[in-house]
Amino acid sequence: MDSDYLAIRRMGIGVGEASLSPAAYSLITDYFPPDRRSMAQAVYGMGTYLGAGLAMILGGFVTGWISGRSDWTIPLIGHIRSWQMVFLAVGAPGLLLAFLKLSVAEPERRGVQHGAAKIPLREVFGFLKRNRVTFMSHNFGFALLYVSAYGNAAWIPTFFIRHHHFTAAHIGKSFGAIQAISGVLGIAFAGWAADYFVRQGHRDACLRVAMVASVLWIPFGVAFPLVADAKLGLVLLAPAIFLAAAPVGVAAAAVMAISPPRMRGQTGAILSVRRKPYWF
Repeated sequence: MDSDYLAIRRMGIGVGEASLSPAAYSLITDYFPPDRRSMAQAVYGMGTYLGAGLAMILGGFVTGWISGRSDWTIPLIGHIRSWQMVFLAVGAPGLLLAFLKLSVAEPERRGVQHGAAKIPLREVFGFLKRNRVTFMSHNFGFALLYVSAYGNAAWIPTFFIRHHHFTAAHIGKSFGAIQAISGVLGIAFAGWAADYFVRQGHRDACLRVAMVASVLWIPFGVAFPLVADAKLGLVLLAPAIFLAAAPVGVAAAAVMAISPPRMRGQTGAILSVRRKPYWF
């Protein structure tokens, strides 16, 4: 029964994640002019790697901290196990940060008349059908990238524990730092590069940057799990994470650029679906 409750609560987290990004993509597009949107979407996308990295680092410290005790007693909560304490220690600060959303102002809608009615879903589906080659190519292409990137991220800690005999605390701190630093830098650089190419008149700037980053990822992504030395593996992992993170912001910026203003939420929702690794 405990596992059922855990699964249901994890589904609740997924609902929140899926609801956030479509609205965020649309809001960011209204906040910024076209030649700054890729970087803006990249800053939003940084949360994925910065949050995951900090969670791994804090998780490593917390794992080491609680490893000496099998259970805990928390006021108002009661008796919990050590693995549950890790979730509380890492997740509780997010409840406080969530209140910062109250400080975000509603932007002026670009390209939408004041008081415009909600667009019917049949018009959205009609638009997607007319442009199905573009959207299918974009979504399936980036979905394949994320299957690789998210699949790697899910198994990298286990790989270093099994193959290089790292402790959970050790790989949590090491991989978390790489995620937070390389991932954030990769997303930011890709956003800056895409905006630069937009200002140069390249309409395919976002896709161009994502394609180059994906090709450059191959040697690093293939090499880091094959080398015998653990330190060298971590060194190769840094550029692999940098390049794997690069498409995050530009993928969203590309979809927002080709979507009519009143359809950005819906097309952003489809984009969010393709970002989930279990979607396949």
